[in-house]
Amino acid sequence: MLNKFIFLSIVFSILSSMSAHAVPIDWNGSFMTDFIRIEDYARNTNGAFTGAPDFGSQQVLNDGSQTAIFHSYVLKLNPHIIINDGVSLKGQLTTGSGMGGFLGNNSSNNYGSTVNGMLYNSTPNGTDTLSLAQFYAELYSDAGLYRVGRFTKAWGMGAVLNAGTGASDRFVTLYDGIDLDYKLGKFHFVPYFAKISSNNALNRTAVVQETGVSAMYDNPDQDMKVGILYTKRDVGSNSGLTARDEDWNANAAQNGEIHNLNGANIKLIDVYGEKSWGKFSLKFEVPIFSGTAGNIYSSSEVSSFAGKAYLADISYQASVRWKWGLLFGHASGDDGESGGFEAMYLNPNFKIAELMYRYNMDAVSGKIGDNNQAESMFDSSVTNTTFIRVYSQYKNENVGWNFAFITATADQVAQAGRRFYNHERGHRVGTTNEAQSDDLGYEFDVSFDYLWNPNVTISGFLGYHFVGDYYKFNNSTTSELAVEDTYTSGFRMAVHF
Repeated sequence: MLNKFIFLSIVFSILSSMSAHAVPIDWNGSFMTDFIRIEDYARNTNGAFTGAPDFGSQQVLNDGSQTAIFHSYVLKLNPHIIINDGVSLKGQLTTGSGMGGFLGNNSSNNYGSTVNGMLYNSTPNGTDTLSLAQFYAELYSDAGLYRVGRFTKAWGMGAVLNAGTGASDRFVTLYDGIDLDYKLGKFHFVPYFAKISSNNALNRTAVVQETGVSAMYDNPDQDMKVGILYTKRDVGSNSGLTARDEDWNANAAQNGEIHNLNGANIKLIDVYGEKSWGKFSLKFEVPIFSGTAGNIYSSSEVSSFAGKAYLADISYQASVRWKWGLLFGHASGDDGESGGFEAMYLNPNFKIAELMYRYNMDAVSGKIGDNNQAESMFDSSVTNTTFIRVYSQYKNENVGWNFAFITATADQVAQAGRRFYNHERGHRVGTTNEAQSDDLGYEFDVSFDYLWNPNVTISGFLGYHFVGDYYKFNNSTTSELAVEDTYTSGFRMAVHF
């Protein structure tokens, strides 16, 4: 990988120098690497577990070792080619495996394999050593700014549409298409059309496409923004998108059928706003999905889709150095009943803690037991929860400290005698033998950011999750899992250029 990267860098540099007067090229981007340790990641003391867990148990696949140690990296290299005063070309080069990978590991990872990835999120995927993740033209005119090509989109707090601009972000909302940013006074209107997927075919039945428009009122004089986004995603009848199996039979311990999302029709209305009053500020976002989710539960049943969330962030800038805040929200879960799917999965870049909803713990072992499929450690989303995060930040010239307390409960849990949905693994469970607690526990986090120089930031962090009774669930009338608290530590280095 390094040799190819050096080779491409030399080629781009030569091309840039040869045509420096006609086509100036500017480079920017980021490189992040982290070193992370998670103790007691399985969240229970029930020992090694390597079997298929999808009958509903909250037990995490593990080989008896309760320690996870991994080092990862994320690379984003963004060229900007200026053609003339009215045209620019922009792009992004990454390593092709979710923008990064693991140090010492060259295996491929499947991103977007959970329900949220199949229904809405888009992200670069593949095992190429270096890939062109984005490339688009920006055309400037009196009417507005056009973007044509492969580009990202963001909206609001990044709960659904997220451009993945952070050095640690591995997921992006990616489109192949065109959008136009009109500005009329204090209003911005951005209509767009894009293709998401074509299933290696060119006929209409294989295509996943999306149309949408956003409207934003931006008044800097009053420190206020408010807007609404509307999108409509159509999934062809032969799109190739698949859902996880319909039911897990706990008694027979066998997989159900693999179903698909063909014919899905998904609409999103996302309201966003922000306002400041002196030292106080407020941000909020309310995304609401509607439509149909295809054959997500059954090959003979088209399910409706009705996921929703609300998020709000209230902060107070007490002084130049101290800031206090309250982030709270709700992401709906699914009850597992027929006829509709109601779980909301927020974008994986949207995080609330160092441990809760941050990692796919089953991926520590490298494979999911029921299908022996490699999974991504980072493919985890805030879902099926109501949470509160109280935080504070302290900053001086070179060092910043961050403190947070998070508590959360589950929106939907298993109830005896009824079906339920396993949100972590994307399965509906047909047999429930016991009731499940909604207590997800609470967590304390502390971290620091040290500005090594204007382009390099070194961060360290600690997180301790007091595991709640939700994770005791074993779908058994005779036994429960014995939960154990889990904690993490590590550091990250981010280079921006």
